[in-house]
Amino acid sequence: MSGRTRQAFGIVLIAVMLWVIIYAPTPLVIYEPGIAFDTKPLVQLGSGGEQATQSMEAGERGAFLLTTIKLTDAKYWQVIEAAWKKDFAVYSKDSVMKGKSEKDYLDQMTLDMLASQNSAIEAAYIYAGIPYTTSTELVIDGIEGVSNDFQIGDRIIQVEGQKVSSVEGLQFAIKESNERDLVSLVIQRNEKVIPVKIPFRQIEANVSVALMGSVPGGIILGDLHEVHPTEPSNQITIKAEDIGGPSAGLMFTLQSLNLLLDKDLTEGLRIAGTGTISADGRVGGIGGITYKIVAAHQAGAQLFLAPEVNFAEVTAKVKELHSEMKVVPVTSLENAITAIQDAATSYFK
Repeated sequence: MSGRTRQAFGIVLIAVMLWVIIYAPTPLVIYEPGIAFDTKPLVQLGSGGEQATQSMEAGERGAFLLTTIKLTDAKYWQVIEAAWKKDFAVYSKDSVMKGKSEKDYLDQMTLDMLASQNSAIEAAYIYAGIPYTTSTELVIDGIEGVSNDFQIGDRIIQVEGQKVSSVEGLQFAIKESNERDLVSLVIQRNEKVIPVKIPFRQIEANVSVALMGSVPGGIILGDLHEVHPTEPSNQITIKAEDIGGPSAGLMFTLQSLNLLLDKDLTEGLRIAGTGTISADGRVGGIGGITYKIVAAHQAGAQLFLAPEVNFAEVTAKVKELHSEMKVVPVTSLENAITAIQDAATSYFK
C-alpha cells in the first residue's frame, strides 16, 4: 500500500469513527436535569378553559414550579461525556422502556399524566369543598403481541354493539363469548372512531384471569377516572403539553387551589416540588428526583416540596449543590400547604 493510499485510508477511517461517535444511534438513553417552569399557564379555570382572571392573580407574588427530567437518545459522544458529568446518567433503553416500543412508552407516559391530572383535580376539589361527580372511561393501558389496530390510551366505547365505560361493563358485554370468538370493539382515538376486532382470549389482564386463562399477549384494560364539578365555573383544565408521567400531581393540585380558593398559596415564595397525589391528598414518591432538584436550583426556587420517601436523597443532593433552597418532606396536600406557610413565616420574618 502506497503512502498516499495509506493516508486516504486513514482519513476515511477517522471520518467513519467521527460519524459513529457523533451521529450513530445507540441502544442507550441519557437522563439529565430538565427545566423548572411556572405551572400557572398550564392550569385553567372555567367551563370555557380560559385562564382565570381573578383579582388574586394581580397580587400573586410567588410561583409554583413544575420540575422535569430530560430523557434523550444517547450518542456515543454523550456516553463518553457522561463519565465526568455528575448530573448525567446512562441507561439502556430496554431497562427504561421495559420492552415497550418508544411510541408505546411515550403513550403510556401520556396516559399516566392524564390519570395524574384527574387525581390532582379531585384532590383540589375535596380540599376546597367543591361539589363534583365522577365518571369512568375504559382505556387500553398496555399492549402485548396484538395487531397495530390498538394504541395505548385508546378509549373503548363499544363492545359487541353495547356502550361500555368500565372493565365491569366490558365483562358484561362479552359474557356470551368464548375463546374461539372474535370480539367486535369500537375505539376512540382523539377525534377518530375506529371499529376493530380482537380474539376473545386477547382481552386479558383486567377482565378475569379465571375466564381468560394465561395468554401470551393481549390488550390490558383500565378504568380512567374523570372528575366533573357541579358548577361549570369550577372546571379545572390542565394542559400538560408534552410532559408525561404521574409526578406532577402535587404541583398541579396546589396551582388548582390557587384558582379555586382565589388565594395566593405560594405565600410569596418560588416553590418547586414533585410527587404523585391521590384523590384523598396523599403524596407519593417518584424516581429520578435528584435531577429535578438540580432543575429547581437552577430556576432559583426558594423551597422544594419533596415526597417524604425521597427526602434523604434530596437532602444529600442539595448539600452537594451548596444550594440555599429549603427542602421539606411532605406526605399529604395538607402537609404541603402547612410546610409552605411555615417556610414563608421563617423566610420573611
